[in-house]
Amino acid sequence: MKKLSLLLILAASVAFAQEAARSTHRTLPAQSPCVPLLRPQMQADNVIAFHLQDVAYRDGLEKGLAFGAGGMLLIIGVVLEIKKLQRDKTSKPQMARAASV
Repeated sequence: MKKLSLLLILAASVAFAQEAARSTHRTLPAQSPCVPLLRPQMQADNVIAFHLQDVAYRDGLEKGLAFGAGGMLLIIGVVLEIKKLQRDKTSKPQMARAASV
């Protein structure tokens, strides 16, 4: 049980480290001047902008899920470690009583 909780804590720390190392910088397309002849290009830029907004939203969701999963692994590992420590503390006096009988 101790190895499992330590493994979960290690997995959570790796997930946090990978997420922190990810680059979040994205380049945007160049803005075109407002000229009526360039209306189709402006519409294409709008489509690209909406696509980039969708990509940014999905990146945010992925990061949130990664942090959430890492946090849950960390919490589960800590809870299992605490339970193990409590179990060890309660089992020692019972063994001492059983040995004395």
